[in-house]
Amino acid sequence: MTIAEYRIRRHGYVRQQQHDWAKFRLVAYNTLLSFNINAKKIPKSPEKMLPLPFVDNLEKEQTTEEMAEKFKDAVKQYNKLKNLKRE
Repeated sequence: MTIAEYRIRRHGYVRQQQHDWAKFRLVAYNTLLSFNINAKKIPKSPEKMLPLPFVDNLEKEQTTEEMAEKFKDAVKQYNKLKNLKRE
C-alpha cells in the first residue's frame, strides 16, 4: 500500500468515525439541555460542545497572512538551494 492509498483510506475512516460521533454528540447535547437548570453555562449548539470538522464543514481553513509569508519564504529558500545544486 502506498502512502497515497493510506491517506485516502485514513481520510475515509476519519470521516466515517466523525459522522458516527455526530449522532452521539446530538444525543449528549439534548440530554444536557433537558436536565440542566442553569442554561447560561451550557454551549449554544452541539458544534460548540464537540467540534467535528468533517460534519460541521470546518475542514476548509483560511490561510492567514503569516502563513502566506512563511510559504513565500520557504519557496525562496527552496529556489536558492535548487540554484546552488545546479551550479
